[in-house]
Amino acid sequence: MTIKSITIKNIRGLGNQRIELNMIPNKPSLLVAPNGSGKSSFAVAFQSLKRDALGVPKEEIYNNVDTNVPELIVETDENEFRANPEINTISKQFGVFVINDLNKPKPSLRKIQKVPIPMVKMCVDPIVLINHIPQDVRLECTLLNDFSLLNLKKGTIPSISDLLNDVTFLSNFSDADLKNIKRQTSVVEAFLKKLKDYTGTKNQIWERIEREYVAELKSLPILNSRIDDIRRCCPNDTEIVLYLKLIQIIYTYKKNPALFNKKIDYCRSKKEQQGYKVLFDSLKDTWKGVHPQIQGDKLIVEIPDTTKLSNGERDIIVFLAMIQKAKQILTKDENILIIDEVFDYLDDANLIAAQYYITNFINELKKEGRFIYPIIMSHLNPDFFKSYAFSDLKVYYLKPISFPRSSEKMKRLLYKRTELEKQNDDSISKYLVHFYCDYDIDLIAKLGEDFCPWNKPRCFKAYCFKETHSYLYEPGKPFDALAVCVALRECIEKYIYDKLPTEVKNKLFDCSQNGTNNKIKFAQDNGVCCPETFYLLGLIYNNPLHMYPGQTKDLRQTLYSRLMNNTIRSMIEKIISPYMDEYFSEVI
Repeated sequence: MTIKSITIKNIRGLGNQRIELNMIPNKPSLLVAPNGSGKSSFAVAFQSLKRDALGVPKEEIYNNVDTNVPELIVETDENEFRANPEINTISKQFGVFVINDLNKPKPSLRKIQKVPIPMVKMCVDPIVLINHIPQDVRLECTLLNDFSLLNLKKGTIPSISDLLNDVTFLSNFSDADLKNIKRQTSVVEAFLKKLKDYTGTKNQIWERIEREYVAELKSLPILNSRIDDIRRCCPNDTEIVLYLKLIQIIYTYKKNPALFNKKIDYCRSKKEQQGYKVLFDSLKDTWKGVHPQIQGDKLIVEIPDTTKLSNGERDIIVFLAMIQKAKQILTKDENILIIDEVFDYLDDANLIAAQYYITNFINELKKEGRFIYPIIMSHLNPDFFKSYAFSDLKVYYLKPISFPRSSEKMKRLLYKRTELEKQNDDSISKYLVHFYCDYDIDLIAKLGEDFCPWNKPRCFKAYCFKETHSYLYEPGKPFDALAVCVALRECIEKYIYDKLPTEVKNKLFDCSQNGTNNKIKFAQDNGVCCPETFYLLGLIYNNPLHMYPGQTKDLRQTLYSRLMNNTIRSMIEKIISPYMDEYFSEVI
């Protein structure tokens, strides 16, 4: 099943947002959303899923207007699942779990030379791994007494006392498996009533049961569906012994379903506790003794003093505890795991560790024939995730931008640049996407009619500065992000050219100086003091202006997100504003 889209309506900052996707199971997806664009709204939508409805808190409803009805829709290639205050078909199909960053800043005082200094340290509230640990109960099988089988040869009906306390075996049962067994157990009870009249040795009775009843017992779904589970617990038993044990298990349930379900709940909780213990024990040397503890009827992880841990250790403890919790909750065949910004704050080593645990989780589900859709939410540039171990990480955008038509033209121009450079022709690079001292040239022979009037460099540069003017001074107006890159590079290189001594100015255009960073270095070698922002902004304009055919990622999305950062916008304005009138006048 492929998740084709997710739609969120009237939740926090999202009035009606449809996110186009193509998420295939068991492969992580990256959902990029700059700060303030709705990541928290996305997480809240999934966290608000209740059993039969979408229970969005009143304060989280869009614009705090009661008549705005929240809704979450998950569309797949097979069906559409929806949740609102009246219904929830999503949770019937998918298991859902959200992992958030649980770090919280808390004020504190620290005395330095007896003077109290206010400080802030990162703390983590206790993480409740198990909200309620059930009490153990004692199960006892009374089948021998109830069906008067005490006269059978000892051992004919094998003991199940070990199975009634086997955590792994019982935790795999569910009330749904057992409650609809009345018709099936009537067949079993008829068999047991006849069994009391059997005589002979244990083996003779078993042979008779196998000859007369095993085929009928095998036809019962309640027995057949569990025979493999009991076989794993008792690998040395014969088939007839396995069925006799399983019959007793089913009968014990029927005799007291409520008590049996309490035992199932206890075993599941015990298995869950064992899973947490194994996880934390494997890393106890690096986690400074942090481990799950029972407090009352809860199992919690508490980090009493984060100063004894590095930030990386603290963050990975929290993350892995939540991954383990997700394993206990995501029990359906189809599951959605949302990791909200956690990856944005892990250091390199713990990023590797986090990927390792997610990959293991995916593989565990795959072995069970189940599926998971891990969604990693981030405000970071997707380039940050290039080093991730996940193979072919799919990138999506919470609010993808739509580009004006001219950006497609700009993209084609950059593709044309790549094509010409393969023929050792640097005309586009030299005259259009870099600064040059003389623009009295016509490139129509190189570009053809499709790119008119950009065949004239002055017209092209004027277009780029017009788009940059929209970016800097006309909020909300669409602009060509690639054109801003050209204008920025133009101003940086023009600044360098103007500052260089006359005798070396033209050397700036030597082939050896291709690339803005090389030109900055050349300028510095010749006594020009260049602002540090020239280097820093190379991260903005360099990659997008080297787009080439066949790229799987549209770099304009990343570029747009970066340009919308207020600090970056201010840096760019300081560089471009001295030249804006000169270039912008070509438009007027």
